[in-house]
Amino acid sequence: MPHILPTHYAGQPLPAEYLAMITQAHAIQVYETPEGKNVDFEPPRLLCKTDHNGLPYYADLSDPEFYFKVIETRSDWPQLSLEEMQQGFTIGNYNEGRLFLLPNQSVWLIYSDLFYQKIADHFSQWFAGLCFSFEAGGED
Repeated sequence: MPHILPTHYAGQPLPAEYLAMITQAHAIQVYETPEGKNVDFEPPRLLCKTDHNGLPYYADLSDPEFYFKVIETRSDWPQLSLEEMQQGFTIGNYNEGRLFLLPNQSVWLIYSDLFYQKIADHFSQWFAGLCFSFEAGGED
């Protein structure tokens, strides 16, 4: 069964570079940052998998049950409201956190303790600095 990702989310288009890369993926796409850390982009079959509430993984930040306590960030970093956070499109994992895009195509990271931080102002610029490493795990 094909897993079709949306091309738009929260009323805005997803980055063209992201869509071009991920729609061809059959497994997790592992890229490396200039600092040597791995970025794992989930393939459509995992991003479209639904949870107990029927939400696909890419939309899991929109689930109000996700927030079991107040979200946190350092005061000197950009702040997000809960409404902005709920518009996040989950794309994978990075640095032990969940990587997501906002409608303005900025890249963010949220950890299991709900501490979050901005990774990049725009996906395209950030993605251009990554280097493909390998594809991990194939279709079941």
